[in-house]
Amino acid sequence: MGIVRAVGNHLERDGELFVPWGVNHFWPRTGWAPQLWKTYDPAKAERDFAKLAELGCNVARVFGTWQSFCSSETEINTEGFDKFDSMLEIAWKHGIMLHPTGPDHWEGFPAFMDGEANYIQAEPLLRAAENYWHEMATRYRNDERIFAFDLLNEPSVRVDSHFLRAWREIAEPKKDPVAWPVDLNSRPKGICDEAKLEAERLRWRLGDAWIGRMCEAIRSTGTETAITVGYLQFTFPFMPLSCGFHLAGGAELLDFISIHFYPGNIGLCTDYRWELDQGALWASYAASFGKPMIFGEFGWLGGNEKPFVSEAGTVSYPPSTQEQSAVWCRDLVEATRPYACGWLCWGSFDVPESRDCTRHSGLLDADGNIKAWGRTFAGLGPRVKAGVPEPNLPMVGFELEPLLLGRVDAYEALDELIYRRRVEGEFSLHEA
Repeated sequence: MGIVRAVGNHLERDGELFVPWGVNHFWPRTGWAPQLWKTYDPAKAERDFAKLAELGCNVARVFGTWQSFCSSETEINTEGFDKFDSMLEIAWKHGIMLHPTGPDHWEGFPAFMDGEANYIQAEPLLRAAENYWHEMATRYRNDERIFAFDLLNEPSVRVDSHFLRAWREIAEPKKDPVAWPVDLNSRPKGICDEAKLEAERLRWRLGDAWIGRMCEAIRSTGTETAITVGYLQFTFPFMPLSCGFHLAGGAELLDFISIHFYPGNIGLCTDYRWELDQGALWASYAASFGKPMIFGEFGWLGGNEKPFVSEAGTVSYPPSTQEQSAVWCRDLVEATRPYACGWLCWGSFDVPESRDCTRHSGLLDADGNIKAWGRTFAGLGPRVKAGVPEPNLPMVGFELEPLLLGRVDAYEALDELIYRRRVEGEFSLHEA
């Protein structure tokens, strides 16, 4: 079989429709974040992928880490790649392709990073990530066992010292410290609209530049394996915060778009239908840029008997049943089928050590028993994998600038679109 390719609004393999239907894979009871590579065990991998195959998975997204894959800015860690080789072979034996991400912090930060965590702008980390991707793409060039390369999990362009150095070149010539402050972390209320927009556009340019560098590191090897990035939910312009990326730039550089979506209203439901409509609008917006789009992550709690509070102490998660989670996940897939061409749920196992929805979002519980969502996932898979996105939906435009400037309330504008969707039916959301 050949590699997966983007064709129009969907993905193909050997000229036939390929619908990624899978999972984000990590192991429970190894701490949080899960220590997948530090605790790697081929026998456990064999058992896990056999179970995932029984549930109908054809793709498993796995997380690269700085600790296991990068020895320095210029050297890779061969031990990490050897473990990846082993997992790749085992997964493939069970009909599952791997979807590796860029190196992340899950196993901690190695000494060469010197406490730096800005993956997008810190030059030493850029060079290390380029080296990682060049090695990954060289080792697995056009390897049919690789679904696609995912540049990084949920990147953001932070407004920190790296950003401010780039901003200074724009702001200082303006010679107006109020309208064009150099330090945006302490921006006065009177900052002009032009400066607000330019600051956000600068973040977009920096994000696009990072995507371009990573793509070049991969494509310089001659590989044709598809490339994407796991976009944070705050990439959606109707969210109250911005992560500094704009899908338009990514769509020009990537083979397909991968978005992440979780309920914004905690619990299964302050307004259950509102959440599904929001997910559908997010998917339609991502699909409007002319590339195939998938859900690289989605999911929710299923089986927490008692409430618990997030690690940051900012979110309280109420009790929910496995059945509620299965219904929510199933309905999200159904609501987004007109736009998406693949779904990877979060995650393979419940992780009791987690202080977010990962605690109870798995297809399997921490002991490997199939949950209600796992059974629903298995039953839904054949029909989903046989389908294709609906083409030629009506287009509804929105103005991006008022959202960026705060002239309109993002959630009020989203409510209006949701109401329109309920009255008029499906449509594709795009920037006017």
